[in-house]
Amino acid sequence: MVDGLGELGCGDVHGFREASVAAIDPRAAAPLRLTIVAPEPELSAWLAAWAEDAEQVRRSLTICRRFDARAVDTIATIRSFGYGVETSLTVESVTARRGEQGGYASAPRAILRSGVHLKVDVDAVLARYDEEAQEALEFADFE
Repeated sequence: MVDGLGELGCGDVHGFREASVAAIDPRAAAPLRLTIVAPEPELSAWLAAWAEDAEQVRRSLTICRRFDARAVDTIATIRSFGYGVETSLTVESVTARRGEQGGYASAPRAILRSGVHLKVDVDAVLARYDEEAQEALEFADFE
């Protein structure tokens, strides 16, 4: 899923299973890379534009498996791309998708592992922490 473009398809994503496990289990190792196999023409064009973009080398992507709608959000950079080369992405972080059927959800995601995360997710975690700290202070005032 790419903002403004919708779904872009490919035949397979090697490493997706490991990424989906690591997204929900902080003890599981996240894959170092994801390999995009047989990208459709629209995805190839988008990847080519990304490969030439020197300003925004890191991207946030939602990768969704079609047969069961399992999805993960990942922050990645292009590791390799070109004619005759398998396109692979270096994974900087993976996060489980919240909500049913891989759909977008308004609830903030839990950050289960270190890595690069979306600012909105970090802000949500910090806000929850500040709220809990404030409640603890208010409770302590009554004692």
